[in-house]
Amino acid sequence: PSASPQAAVSDSVNGGTDLYPIATLSWDNGNDTWMVYLTGDIPVGAYDAKRLSNIGIGHGAIDAGAGYTYLGQKTGHEFSAVAGLTYNLENPQTNYRNGIDSHLDWAASRFLSESWQVGIAGYVYYQLTGDSYPTEGVIGRLRQQELGGFRSRAAAVGPERLYWDCWPDRG
Repeated sequence: PSASPQAAVSDSVNGGTDLYPIATLSWDNGNDTWMVYLTGDIPVGAYDAKRLSNIGIGHGAIDAGAGYTYLGQKTGHEFSAVAGLTYNLENPQTNYRNGIDSHLDWAASRFLSESWQVGIAGYVYYQLTGDSYPTEGVIGRLRQQELGGFRSRAAAVGPERLYWDCWPDRG
């Protein structure tokens, strides 16, 4: 027995996820490869704002960006970076809209053999504009007071170890 009351909360859902169409264009010249992409979220997945568990995100989004990879095919050195911007549409069930965000993924590594690669990788996420949401009523005013123009940001860096079952295409 515990002196403080505790409540068990759980939820589950079955269903399909949102659709994530993607279009990419890439080209290379020797050790250099460039890429541009356009993707998004079509909110058709199982989503209900009153549920704790959801498979879909409940709103549409568009993400566009570009990337670059250097692969020294003789030395095994590799560097990649992809940067993008995401524009989010309003969630019609909650009237909440995430702000525009920017993101950068990068990695620098070296192939030790045809199968093993080690290096360092990182990620930076920075929300450029604040979220928007209803602010009327007591709950809306409390939300505005606590969150303000809420903007997320995150960064991470760490080691990476990869195993390939084949050496990347040598052209």
